Order: sequence, then structure tokens, then C-alpha cells
Amino acid sequence: MNIFSIIFYVLAVLWFVLLFCFFEFGKGNIFINLLVAFVPLIIFIFFCVFLGILKEKYYMDFDYTFISGSIRISSIVKNTKRRTVIKFECSSIEKMGNFESGTFNKYNINKNIKKKILTLNIYPADNKKFYYLVVNLNNEKYLLILECTETFINNIIKFTNRTILEDGFLKNK
Repeated sequence: MNIFSIIFYVLAVLWFVLLFCFFEFGKGNIFINLLVAFVPLIIFIFFCVFLGILKEKYYMDFDYTFISGSIRISSIVKNTKRRTVIKFECSSIEKMGNFESGTFNKYNINKNIKKKILTLNIYPADNKKFYYLVVNLNNEKYLLILECTETFINNIIKFTNRTILEDGFLKNK
């Protein structure tokens, strides 16, 4: 939406410049001349503003909350609307490890596991890494991809059995 908003800004400016450089207002029907000249400009400006407002409405982030062995992951839209995406206990975790590891890839190709990417970033932010959790919830398995700090992962480890960790996970940290 941001890219299209910028494209429409550029088109509006370009149309405005072309309008005054090449358009002859004195010839022909005045109403049709004004219509041809200003309707595209108004449409471009409308889409600039509309897409600018729309992109702000859909600004989203994720919040990971850990309280005494219970994990709640919520999506937050425009820092005001909070919606719980998934909620589970640490005892529901089947496996945990580093994103794109061998174990992760085995779970990722399994079609019976529902996948939830709970980050919007392609690259992790400062002091964060990508991790995965496999969670059994209501007789369904979920593969959750998180972007979080080692502190968050260490708190989960304190409330779980170490058998959920993928091989070599503690060595990689």
C-alpha cells in the first residue's frame, strides 16, 4: 500500500506538471477540457490519501506474553486493537528450536501441522532471533515461528522438560 501510495503521488505531480506544460485551456468546450484536465488529478490525489489512510489502519505487530508457564500471542493493529492469536501452556510444547534447522524443516513439510508465522519481519530485529515451537493444542499441532529474545526462550525452557529441545539447541545459544 505504501508503494502504491507513492506511485499515485508521483502520478499526481507528473499529471499536474504535464497539465500546465502541454494542455491548452482556451480551445474547445471548456467543460470537457476541465473534466479531462482535472478528473485524473483528483483521482490520483484521492488514491494517494485513501491508500495512506488504509496503510495506517493495517499497521500490525505481535506481542508475546509469558506468565508463569502460560504463553499468549496476540496481534496488535495500530497499537490499539489487540486480538489473541493463540494461547497455550508450556506443557503443550512438543518441540522447540532454531528456525530453519533440520528439525524445523521436518515439521515444516508435514501437511498435518498448521503453520503460523507470528512475525512480520524477514530478518530478526536487534538482539532477537527466529525460533520455532511445535504445540499440541486441542488435538491439533501448530508450528509457530517466533521472533523473540533469548530471555523469552530461556523462560519457556524453565517451565518445560528439556526433551522438547531439538538436538544441539543449547549448544547453538
